[in-house]
Formats: sequence, structure tokens, C-alpha cells
Amino acid sequence: MLSPEVILDKRSNYRIITGGDPLEQCNFTDAQLSALSQRVAGGGVPYADFAVWGPYGSRIEKRMKFRSSFLDTGGEWKSIEVPGPSSFGVWEECWSVFEAACIADGIATQATLAMYAAEFKSRVRDYGAGCWQLCVEADVIARSEQFVHERARQLAAHRAKPEGSSYDPDRPWESVIRAVALDRGFWDRQLEKPALRRELQGAPRVPAFQAEGECENPSKREAPPAKGPPGKNARGTARARRNSVVRTAGTTAVATAWSCASRGGGRRVGVVSHAPTTACTLASGAGSRTGASAARSILTGSPRAPLVSD
Repeated sequence: MLSPEVILDKRSNYRIITGGDPLEQCNFTDAQLSALSQRVAGGGVPYADFAVWGPYGSRIEKRMKFRSSFLDTGGEWKSIEVPGPSSFGVWEECWSVFEAACIADGIATQATLAMYAAEFKSRVRDYGAGCWQLCVEADVIARSEQFVHERARQLAAHRAKPEGSSYDPDRPWESVIRAVALDRGFWDRQLEKPALRRELQGAPRVPAFQAEGECENPSKREAPPAKGPPGKNARGTARARRNSVVRTAGTTAVATAWSCASRGGGRRVGVVSHAPTTACTLASGAGSRTGASAARSILTGSPRAPLVSD
């Protein structure tokens, strides 16, 4: 633990830089500041485990966990509990405390730390809450490993050609944090490609930041009741059910009916549903009237559609 005088000096340094004390939910404890400061002073990377580091200090230590899903050997998605911030909102609270401690200790400027948080938030928004585990893992690797590699690279470049180098030996992590935040190659390897593989495996895609007033699952919205004269209620209900089925298949779902001459001289009527999974359903009949009836039955969601093979 740092001495009370040193801690007081560092808190005073924070007030000089930012113009005031940190907010209550962003304030760091003396133990948190001491641990981070001594780690960096000893040559370590400025890393904090957000599973035990966060606002209000020891009150939340070892309590933060989130549920993650993975594809088992049987092809089914299973959920497990993983230590770490449960959402970006919780991560942001932990980062705010880490940012305040870094500013007080002189590790990096407020602008650089804010840049890292903004870049990470942008990537979380791109890949959604369904990939939150991948986002957390990428962030941990970035702060615990990539910072070290980037510092070694910048130090070697600075020694080879000091002029024009953005690396500052007195504050080495400033340029390192900024470089890692903008390192597209690193984030592609650690987050984008794993997220794309996960989506191809059929993992559900969940928006990372839900708009206010938006329902949890748009596909569960019920179709509005049919309006109009009593004679048109059946048609309106069928149309609502059809729209619900098409909407559930995906926002790009398109139903297309076509007819073409069959080998036996009859007509073939089909219904194709172009969705992200490219599902195709065909209704065929010996006559155009029967085939059209089958097509309408599928479009309206009727439980039984007359199918007659050639």
C-alpha cells in the first residue's frame, strides 16, 4: 500500500488535471490506486481484472459474472457462468474507475483513455450482446498482452530512430494504449473473425444497446387485429398471419409465387421464401387451380395445404 502522503499527492494530481474529484461511481479506493501504481512502477502493464476491479472497491470484488454460450460437441448451444463484467454498461463502470486511477497516477492522458473506451464501445455495438464473451476476451488480451507487445515494438523503433517517434520513455503507455485502440488487425483477429464464425454456427444475434421502448424480441410482436367489414375479417386475419410468418423468417424475407408448365401439361405453382437461411417450399398440382390453392395455403399459414405430386 502506498503511503497516505503519496496517495494524497496522486489524488491532488487528478484534481489538477480534471478540475475536480472523480464522481462517486468512478472513484478509486486507496488499495486500487496503490496496486495499479506499484504494478506499473515495477515495469508491469497497466492492467486490471474487471471481474474484481470496479466501483465501490471491495464491495463488489469477486462478484461480477456473466452468462456465456458455447457450441458443444453435440451441436447444441450451452450456457456457462464466466467471471467478468456482465454487460458493456458494467464494463464501462469498471473502466471509469480504471481511467480515473490511470489519470491520477500519470499513466496516460484522459483523451487517450477515453479513445480506447470509445473504440471498444463501437466494436461492441457492431457485434452485439450475443458476442459479449468475445468482446470481453478481446479486451482482456488487448490490455494484458497486446499492450506489452506494442510497447516492445515502439521501444525498439524509438531506439532505432528517436526523431519522429511518438513513444515517450517517461510516459510509455500513452502511445501504446492509443495504438492498440486503433489496431484494426488485432481486433480483426481477436474479435471480428471469431464473431463471424459464431454467427455462421447459428448463434443468436442480440443488439448490444437496446433502444428505449423497444421490445426485447421484435419477432414476438403480435400482429394487430384485422379491421374492416365482417366479410373481410378472414382475409385480414390471413394477411396478418402471413406477415407474421414472413417477418419471423427475417427482415429480408420475401415470398414469391410463380407458375410454369409441367411435363404433364398442368401448371406448377410454387412459393419461395428468401430468408437468411434460404428456405424453399414448393406446392405442386396437376392443375393451376389446385396449385394456386396450395400456394395460398402456405402463404396464409394454413395448417394443411393440398399437395399433389406429378
